[in-house]
Amino acid sequence: MLRLGTVSGGSRTFHTARDDGVLLELSDVVVSYSRGALALRQHDALPAVGGVSLSVRVRQSVGLVGESGSGKTSLGRSIMRLAPLTSGRISVAEPGTGDADGSGRVARRLARSVQIIFQDPYSSLDPRHSVERIVSDAMRVHRLAPRAERPARTADLLERVGLPAAFAKRYPHELSGGQRQRVCIARALAVQPKVIICDEPTSALDVSIQAQVIELLQDLQESEDLTFLFITHDLALLPQLVSSVAVMYLGRLVEVGPTREVLDNPRHPYTVSLVSAAPVLGQRRVRSTSRLLKPDDAADGATEGCSFRPRCWLYPTLDAEQARRCEEESPDLPQTRVEIGRRAACHFEDLVEARQPSTI
Repeated sequence: MLRLGTVSGGSRTFHTARDDGVLLELSDVVVSYSRGALALRQHDALPAVGGVSLSVRVRQSVGLVGESGSGKTSLGRSIMRLAPLTSGRISVAEPGTGDADGSGRVARRLARSVQIIFQDPYSSLDPRHSVERIVSDAMRVHRLAPRAERPARTADLLERVGLPAAFAKRYPHELSGGQRQRVCIARALAVQPKVIICDEPTSALDVSIQAQVIELLQDLQESEDLTFLFITHDLALLPQLVSSVAVMYLGRLVEVGPTREVLDNPRHPYTVSLVSAAPVLGQRRVRSTSRLLKPDDAADGATEGCSFRPRCWLYPTLDAEQARRCEEESPDLPQTRVEIGRRAACHFEDLVEARQPSTI
């Protein structure tokens, strides 16, 4: 069995509040997993994220989308110190500065600033603990409330997420899927975070419950001044969840921009493929998704140039000189420091709309 270890060398730090309003800043973030005892050389590491830079402003909601294996969950977990930060820097706006990779006071401050809601609410809750203990444990660890006050604070948190205070005495197996996810949200709110990472928070729920959880998250953002990073593969949910979207492919960002603009007029061939396969309300449907996106194992041979080239539907339509550029040059995503503007990592994004396969 392959045993995965960690390859760490990046830094997690704090930055003071700035005029540009950036709360969470990722700079050239690289996440790799070693092969444990088999990692004899540096290049034996398994790359998951390959140099992502992204800025998220206060009270902004950003969606991180892509196929399974694109690296979006590894990126989100690296922010929470649940995945190794091989290189790069992750910075959160907070009074004072310091390296948060250690296990002391600074690391606890980072944990308070950023919380995560996992995909499966049942597996992320300890079945041996009551709801009250699950929610109040964070208050104890971060010394936010004396023991006598924790039950009342827990009851208040449960009511804020739409659960009766009496649910504090229940256990995870006594709750429905939607109720468990509300408990997970209450647990995240217990430390008064600034940023919440939502890793597919509705994918394990029934459709009717999904709508309730989405509405709850939207209400909490307004009432608690929260900043959200939503990780999802469901493009149909994006207009309801986020104002901006970042598209990932093989560990890199390939397109970013305002959600509606990206869905209505994608500028990267990969984003076109994703949109064509998603039931996005109001979008024209592509006749055959298979024409747009080849199997993901086709990308294994792309060692130089554009990593998406082996799966790209635009590449076969290019002339010889244009094709050579795709084969030799890796397109970079132009970066902006403050907020997500409209940009794509494609040499010929001006041709994407004109040469899309026929639509209906």
